[in-house]
Amino acid sequence: MPAFMVDILNKKQKEVFKKILEKRDGAMNVAELEGFLFGIALTPDVIFISEYMPEIFGNEEPIFESQEEMSLFVENLMKAYNAYIYAAENQKFKILVDVIKDEDLTDEYMAEISDWAKGLFSAFKMRPEIWFPNPEDLKKPSKEKELYTYFLGIIFSAAYPDTLNEYLVQEDNVDKKLIYKLIPRAAEALKAVGEMFLDERKKKFKEDLNKTKKKKEKIGRNDLCPCGSGKKYKKCCGRN
Repeated sequence: MPAFMVDILNKKQKEVFKKILEKRDGAMNVAELEGFLFGIALTPDVIFISEYMPEIFGNEEPIFESQEEMSLFVENLMKAYNAYIYAAENQKFKILVDVIKDEDLTDEYMAEISDWAKGLFSAFKMRPEIWFPNPEDLKKPSKEKELYTYFLGIIFSAAYPDTLNEYLVQEDNVDKKLIYKLIPRAAEALKAVGEMFLDERKKKFKEDLNKTKKKKEKIGRNDLCPCGSGKKYKKCCGRN
């Protein structure tokens, strides 16, 4: 996690992700993954691993070198996902600074912030109808909408610094480091939006659980088991 926010991943998890992800072209690095999980945790919709795993590997189905490597990655990813969800639901995301100081903005740190922002933006793109303003809504301006759009623009501009949008940088003499300096404020603002979505997320999760239970109840004993084993339900998960 960039130094402006309290770490959610532990050292061992970071090492596992770094070792596996850096071998795959197009896969996220650890900073991107941290931003991605932050965004997933803030989103008021349940996003299952089958949907977000390909995004981590560059929109491709991940191919692992062995069953052991796959198990190691999935196990740590699920633990990380649960830790981020827990942090979101219990207000454990702590932003440590309001604005990053100029002297702290080394090229390496700005690159890390950019990767983190790119991961966060990738998570938001999984549910654009939730996170991205509807053009019709923007025709009815309000201070809250303007601030949200501004901070979303900060995240986008840090994620893609080569295409800094004109909304934020309109003149050549503007200090472009300002984008990176304001990332903590943008993260705090988006965290606040996510906290407002908390009840909606919990409600959605309960609805999905109920749907899953009802679906299981309708499975015939001679039907193929939904776990994917290839066995009949009565000889697999329905044995008991």
